[in-house]
Amino acid sequence: MSMMDRDWVRRWSGVVVGVVATAVVCALYAAGLLRTLDDFGIDLHFCHFSSVEADPRVVLIDIDDGSLETVGDWPWPRRRYAELVGVLSELGADRIVLDLVFSEPSAPRTEHAGLGPHYDVDSELRVFGDRASDPIIYDDDELRDAMTAAGNVYLAMFSRIALSKVKQPPAISIEAQEWGTRQQWGTRQERGTRSEARAPAMTRQGTGVANRLLARLAARSFLEEHADGSWPAFLGSMLPPARRDVLSPQRESLLLAYRWADARRIVVGHAPAVPPSFVDYLPHAFDLTLPVDKLARASVGVGFVAFEREASGGVVRELPMLVNADGAMLLQLGFMVAMDVMGFDRHGMTIENGVLVLGAEDGVRLPLDGNGFVLLNWHAPPDVNRWVESFEHIPAGRVLEIARNRSDVIDNDRRSRIARGELVRLRHEGTPAEYTAYARLIGERRRLEVECAGDVDTEAGAEACAALERVARLIADIEREAVVWLEHAWSLWRDVAPADESEQVERGRIERLYARFGDGNDDELLVSANAQLAARSRELLAALRPRVEGKICLVGYTASALGDLVTSPVFSAMPGVMAHANVINMLLQRSIARRASWLTNLVAIAIAGLIVTLTSCARGWRMSLIALVVLVGAVLLASATLFFVASYHVASLPVAVGVFFAWAAVTTYRQSTEERVRRKFERALAQYTSPAVASRISHRLGVQDLRPQSARVTCFFSDLEGFTELSERLGPDRTRMVLNPYLGSMSRVLLDRRAIVNKFIGDGIFAFFNAPIWPCSNHAEEACHAALDSVDALHRLSDGGSTEPLVMRIGLSTGEAFVGDYGSDMKLDYTCIGDTVNVGSRLETANKMLGTVILVDEATRRQAGESFAFRPIGLLTLRGKRSTVAAYELVAATDRLTDASRKYIASFERVIRDYQACHWDSWLQALRQCRKLRSD
Repeated sequence: MSMMDRDWVRRWSGVVVGVVATAVVCALYAAGLLRTLDDFGIDLHFCHFSSVEADPRVVLIDIDDGSLETVGDWPWPRRRYAELVGVLSELGADRIVLDLVFSEPSAPRTEHAGLGPHYDVDSELRVFGDRASDPIIYDDDELRDAMTAAGNVYLAMFSRIALSKVKQPPAISIEAQEWGTRQQWGTRQERGTRSEARAPAMTRQGTGVANRLLARLAARSFLEEHADGSWPAFLGSMLPPARRDVLSPQRESLLLAYRWADARRIVVGHAPAVPPSFVDYLPHAFDLTLPVDKLARASVGVGFVAFEREASGGVVRELPMLVNADGAMLLQLGFMVAMDVMGFDRHGMTIENGVLVLGAEDGVRLPLDGNGFVLLNWHAPPDVNRWVESFEHIPAGRVLEIARNRSDVIDNDRRSRIARGELVRLRHEGTPAEYTAYARLIGERRRLEVECAGDVDTEAGAEACAALERVARLIADIEREAVVWLEHAWSLWRDVAPADESEQVERGRIERLYARFGDGNDDELLVSANAQLAARSRELLAALRPRVEGKICLVGYTASALGDLVTSPVFSAMPGVMAHANVINMLLQRSIARRASWLTNLVAIAIAGLIVTLTSCARGWRMSLIALVVLVGAVLLASATLFFVASYHVASLPVAVGVFFAWAAVTTYRQSTEERVRRKFERALAQYTSPAVASRISHRLGVQDLRPQSARVTCFFSDLEGFTELSERLGPDRTRMVLNPYLGSMSRVLLDRRAIVNKFIGDGIFAFFNAPIWPCSNHAEEACHAALDSVDALHRLSDGGSTEPLVMRIGLSTGEAFVGDYGSDMKLDYTCIGDTVNVGSRLETANKMLGTVILVDEATRRQAGESFAFRPIGLLTLRGKRSTVAAYELVAATDRLTDASRKYIASFERVIRDYQACHWDSWLQALRQCRKLRSD
């Protein structure tokens, strides 16, 4: 195989190496092993190139650290959330989204107006009156009533998500249900015929995961069989009559299971059924944590909340918008809210080729990934590193301040009544019958207030309000009389020291009550305090209304102590409610982020890898490295631009990895193969020229074929006149001292002019220009420059006195020759052969006969062009050639031509003309003048 063939094979081998490296990267990407790298790339895109704006309709009501501190009483009773819903509704919120799961019913409780959390420090917050008269607070009912009155409240429910597309999710709950069905409950027919079969092994303890799941299964089955089933009916079907009125853990488990199943029936009843075309695209939901049934019934919708982080490395980039819960299609919380706001029908969704389509022609298209998730288009404000500066945020404590001010007004009235009741009680300690009558009036007032607060337009309501006024006057008379008594009693005790402990207690009670009622301004102070609270509430309402009215208000935990934090592509730790805000914002803005398909990314990796492979094979490693940097930069820039303009993500980092891997593989292969061959070639070239030139040729041109080939060259022959006699006279040592500087100087000149110095023949030099291994397009011109430079260099050597006076003769010829390795297996020589070589050698010899220094042939003169001045010699018959050769003497470069040289050339032209015209006298005279000018 020739060297050219071997070089071709090596280059194509490099292409194969690059293709294999690119294929490896493609395989790694297809196998998902580069998903982490791609996720990092999309995170960078979201952080720095996100173009989705924050919709002004999205407002977050933050239960933040400040709210926990100002509101206190954590965990908040559900009355607080009821107050929050009520105020937001009053402010005109379009939607109220509670990213909270009220999964357990709360027990009724009481709040005493005179008993606060700081009772042990603040003496004003003491217990006055009988706490048995405090009204019972039903928190769940208050929250339900507030939600019903608002009519626009959404609730959340937790669920676990099964990523795999199977008919049933592989969860422990499913295994427990199957186990319970087989071993505890029997078949549906058995359950329908034997009521005792409904009492499983759970009756012993009634606790544990398995028993809770069995109870849920029983309640769910009961409600499926009895659409109007109630708790007493379910309890009667589960427990024997003798045990139905006994409190037990089993009864509690059954009650919780029934309420869970009832809530599930409500949620599933409002959810659309999973269409058959959706089954293969939706993940499964299981272990639902549902809100209390009465709250679920009062809500507009219940959306699921699930942050599946296992498949995304802990970063929430995608969320499921729909899940399959045993045939019911549940909607993600933010997705549900956005659909209702945009007017899309929950039952009108379709899936086309893996794309979830909402609405008709003007709808929204959401691409689904392999798990049925949707990529969120995260809003990232520019130059912002804190999530609190993304979207509009209002502290929940500020909204609740309005409700708290109103509550304080009511509590002030209640505390005043309690204090007055304490005063009347103290006044009539000796007359209990009168205090009993006062207490009856207090109860009557409470009853009439409830009736009067009803429908006042009816006759009964009007009568209740009139009776309330009468009772209120009677109570006021009794209380005023007690104040008069208090003033008299304090006047008696003011300057008297108590004799014993009982008198000390009595004096303390009178003193405390006198401090409140003694000046007679209690009513005015109460009115003033309540007026300030009302004014502050109006101020807050006016400030918050523009920020809330017509907005979608998302209520969620943002306090650092609550731990409801997730990691997103734009913020390392942010509240989970922010994810729902971004879902809503993405849909309202109709700015959907998309990932390029895996096939598109594979094609991008393959094309980029092929480009860098071809570049690396065609160029050296330096040029290929520059191409690598340019290509990677172009890929990253194009990907970032595409994401900024269209929110379309291409796996640019895997593409960059593929490009680098292909470049590294090809470069390593070439360095290990071609470089070894290049060094071998360089050593071969060093036999024919200098090591520096050999290295320059090999690095610049790479490995070349040394096989003889035809080329147009310019041959250079030089010789020193009379050097044989000079060497005999000087001897070997002095001859070397003269010859070595000469040959060194001539070699430098020739190498600088891109010549191959083929050999030294004593004092003679043979070189040629435009060898295939070192091309030179203007070889004739370079050869002429080299000849003139050689003469100048010889003059400098002679003028320097370092050598004997030397005279040089040079012959140049241009033409076709065969250039390459010639010789035997023992010895090869890179040279050129042919008639052109012989002509150059004979022209060098002809200088001696003609008395010239540099002779060139016609081809050299013609190809050198107008850059040089030549003196025509005429036709010469050279030894060994039958035809004559037109010869010219190279006088000088045109830009360095002197006046003497011009006269010399002109005189010789006159010699030629006189000779051709046979004017012998004139010819002889011109010839003498020409010789004189030449010697000058």
